[in-house]
Amino acid sequence: MKRRLTLYDNAVLFLMYWVIFQDIMLPLVYKFTGMASVTSVLFYLKDLMMIGLFVAAVFTRRIERHLMSTSLLYLAGFAATFVITLLREVPLMNALQSGRGMLLMPVFLCIGSAISNKSDFRDVVIHRYFPVLLVSVLFGIGDWALDKLIGTKEIWRTGIGLTDFLVDIKHQAPYMIEGLPGNFYGSYGNDFFSVKRLVGFWAGPLTAAYSLLLPMLFYYFDLHEELKPGIRVSRLPKLAALLLLVIGVYLTRTRAILLLGLLMIGLYSVHHYRKNMRITLLGVIGVIVVLSVMDYGALWRFLYDGSTAGHILSIIDAVNNTQLSVFGQGFAYVGIYGSIGSENTYLSLLGNMGLWGLCLYVFIFARQILLCGAAGKKGNSFDRAVFYTGMAMAASGMISEQLTAFTTIAPVYILLGAVGSAKEREVL
Repeated sequence: MKRRLTLYDNAVLFLMYWVIFQDIMLPLVYKFTGMASVTSVLFYLKDLMMIGLFVAAVFTRRIERHLMSTSLLYLAGFAATFVITLLREVPLMNALQSGRGMLLMPVFLCIGSAISNKSDFRDVVIHRYFPVLLVSVLFGIGDWALDKLIGTKEIWRTGIGLTDFLVDIKHQAPYMIEGLPGNFYGSYGNDFFSVKRLVGFWAGPLTAAYSLLLPMLFYYFDLHEELKPGIRVSRLPKLAALLLLVIGVYLTRTRAILLLGLLMIGLYSVHHYRKNMRITLLGVIGVIVVLSVMDYGALWRFLYDGSTAGHILSIIDAVNNTQLSVFGQGFAYVGIYGSIGSENTYLSLLGNMGLWGLCLYVFIFARQILLCGAAGKKGNSFDRAVFYTGMAMAASGMISEQLTAFTTIAPVYILLGAVGSAKEREVL
């Protein structure tokens, strides 16, 4: 299959691959070189690439016109908020990290919109990028199983060198437990920090789950589109991939993505049930069977534990204490790096960037998702999967701040920008 991707397109693909491997490769680099300066430069490589790709995208003039104009308005508000931040006594690194997270959506939508050969780019994502995600799932399942047998904490801490990397390079010591990220393990009705979560090459369960949602939806939608009945040899790889991804998402123990993924599959099946009634009925029967044998006590412990309560309390605290203004109170005021926790992307935007930032963020994001929906109506399973993933991600922002996490969300924004930009004149 001949590829005709430009240098710009391949650079975007490289960034998508890089965010998969960064947090397992750089600990090894730091362990074997001991060079913090070199490792730090490599750690910020993705940020430098984001800036470079955005500048290049602007100069290509391929960014969809309305996306470019609204993004510039958003960036103007961002600049105003940055000035407000400088007037507050905020740790510079916290302010930069908070601000960067709120740049990701418009910047990466523009980067995706500027991809020159979107058809071939989509094919490369399906035939090369998705298989790499599957390999990461296999690695994660193997790590999970090995942890059950002999325990893998020491392998991650010293064998891979994750502890020193997180402490010295990412400065995450306050958020670590036993030398590992605080969400590496959970309790879920068992002993504290005892239940391993699948982390894959990402070395993080949340990033793993968010990264696997799009391919999981794609393989299901692709199978649903095949009208001929029966199990055929050509379908077996897709069925195996779908099963692997479902297992992987479940083992991450990321409840938001697991539930939103099932919801998106349900919505798609109901909306397209005439195309493949067999798969829709099989899905309904599967849900009934699972519900009939399910341990509801275990389900409740899985869905609601101390972490869930913490999320709810953080949201309530943000609602009660966030001050409203046009351009916000400055970065690192609300959110992960702020004095007020939120566990809600939109509340963080409201507190940090004010009404200007929140309204433009929601408008740009929602519009691009609708454009992807228009593309999906006349497109293929991939376009539809990007659309449904966009809806799931937008919903997840109500209970999570992963929409502002670089390695988690950058590939999704890029693909939303690429898929939506081809059909923009048919929607808004």
